[in-house]
Amino acid sequence: MNCNFGKTVSKSLSILAASAGGAGFLPRMPGTWGTAVAIPIVVWGYETFKSPAAFRFFILTWLLLVCLISALVLPEVQKLWKETDPTRFVLDEVAGFLVVPLITGDKLHISVLLIPGFLLFRLFDISKPPGVRHFDRMKGTFCGVMGDDIVSGLYAGFILLILGKLI
Repeated sequence: MNCNFGKTVSKSLSILAASAGGAGFLPRMPGTWGTAVAIPIVVWGYETFKSPAAFRFFILTWLLLVCLISALVLPEVQKLWKETDPTRFVLDEVAGFLVVPLITGDKLHISVLLIPGFLLFRLFDISKPPGVRHFDRMKGTFCGVMGDDIVSGLYAGFILLILGKLI
């Protein structure tokens, strides 16, 4: 039996987790594909939990789980891929988009939450406005990799809430 079997399995599981089930390996725009991975989680919670508190608790649980898995696998894939903020690592986008429904709760229809929420999140994640840019400059650290996406999710969630009140 190969003594490296355990290490190989560990690396494979880390790569699978870090790429959000392989979404990070899809061609062009891995961050957008990674964000899309969060959509079924949001829909599942929205359709399952009719209580706003239960929905938020569901989303928060997933957000914390994604952050925990990220903390565990990020150092390994940074070494493996020889990058401080690997483009194939898309758990940060999953976590960032989960912040949007955490903020808006069930105050918005699911289509508003998903479509404009998705677009706003990607806009802030790509354009790196102040706040997002601060975390993005912390290259290679857990806070740097995850923080810019979390703040992008905060921006998108608050903009959606404001737009929801105006419309």
